[in-house]
Amino acid sequence: MKKTTLLIIVITFSQLSFSQEKWSVGLSFEPGTSGLTQRTEYGFSDTVQLYIGSNYSYSISGIVDFKVNNKFHISSGINYNKLSYSWGIKREYYDPEFLNLAANPNWLSNTYTTHYNLLSIPLNIQFNIKTFNKFDFYLKGGLSANYLFDTNTSVVEEYENETKDTSLTTHIKKGFKLSANIGVGLNYAINSRFKIVMEPSIEYFIKKTENTVPLNGHFYNIGVNFGIIYGL
Repeated sequence: MKKTTLLIIVITFSQLSFSQEKWSVGLSFEPGTSGLTQRTEYGFSDTVQLYIGSNYSYSISGIVDFKVNNKFHISSGINYNKLSYSWGIKREYYDPEFLNLAANPNWLSNTYTTHYNLLSIPLNIQFNIKTFNKFDFYLKGGLSANYLFDTNTSVVEEYENETKDTSLTTHIKKGFKLSANIGVGLNYAINSRFKIVMEPSIEYFIKKTENTVPLNGHFYNIGVNFGIIYGL
């Protein structure tokens, strides 16, 4: 009886140890650029171009990874994302009476940068294409549930003889936004426990932004993820 009990304990701990080897945790940082695509501009003349272009973005992530087999991994975690884009208005777009330009004869333009702050929970599937020496080359894709909790806008006002920097608080409708992502990556095994990661990727938000400024569209984000993974 004692031998049987001991054998069960040994088998149980062996299986637990084997299972733990399939789990990894990590941290990553992703600098990038974000913007809006498939845009709608409203409230102004059709000849007015409000959207200027993409702007910086970054993401900080905690990662949990499960190795299904030698080819497939499933990963999740929690991310903080900051996305932004630029838009603006210029004096030459408008009839002088439209913006009361007589009261600001030296005004030339306003350039706005709108920032979105989100917390995200991704679910990704990774397929290992090739392993050579200490390197793993893979494809990764999945979906993320993104909770928009804050946004703000910075403004640069340009006049004929000066510029002014100001900040605005933008009213937003908080809530969840779904996004899809795809990328390629390269892992390098430092040793049996630690790996470093480089992963270019692109993310696309399925729902358009809210009409908090005179344009909206689908967010996209292009970046390169740098991280470190620890095998449990």
